[in-house]
Amino acid sequence: MARDYLVKILWEQNRGMTLLVLTLLLMNIGAYLLQNSFLDDQLTDLRTEVLSRQQSLRKLQQQKNAGSMPVTAVTKVENELTQFLKMIPPEKELSVFIGELFKFSSSSKLDIKQISYEPKYDEDLDLLSYTLKFSVTGQYRQLKKFIYLLERADRILIISDISLAGGQSSKDKEGEVTLQIQVKTFFRGDNK
Repeated sequence: MARDYLVKILWEQNRGMTLLVLTLLLMNIGAYLLQNSFLDDQLTDLRTEVLSRQQSLRKLQQQKNAGSMPVTAVTKVENELTQFLKMIPPEKELSVFIGELFKFSSSSKLDIKQISYEPKYDEDLDLLSYTLKFSVTGQYRQLKKFIYLLERADRILIISDISLAGGQSSKDKEGEVTLQIQVKTFFRGDNK
């Protein structure tokens, strides 16, 4: 009975904050489920596709060297692999990518204070992967626009972790929300 009374008091005094916290909780759960069910599968599919194409190219080159493969099929696979690799910029363009992140945050009227990143060589893909972590604070609609801009980026970009934390709201001002985000992107090494 005391618990019911406490819940009733919280609901009557803080409806807006309670709804905000519940909404953020549901969004966080949804983002987690999206990541686990869709984005991880998408990354696995991309890795599988790259490995498959690399393996096909090696087989076709062996057949070409042996003289048992038409040159047009080898050329087609080489062109497809070259086109795929063109989507992945060289490592020296990391600063350009970071500039794009700041541009996205600026157009969303958000401010990124600090970005930390961790490079890692992915032997399976023969590429450098960079995991970038940062946070932005603003109103929910601004954060939504920022995520939209990230998703439309002209590069292979994976949002690998995302979390929201709500702030206080008042009658005159919508509460600010902090978005912690981790993205992963790929670059070719200097020898590519």
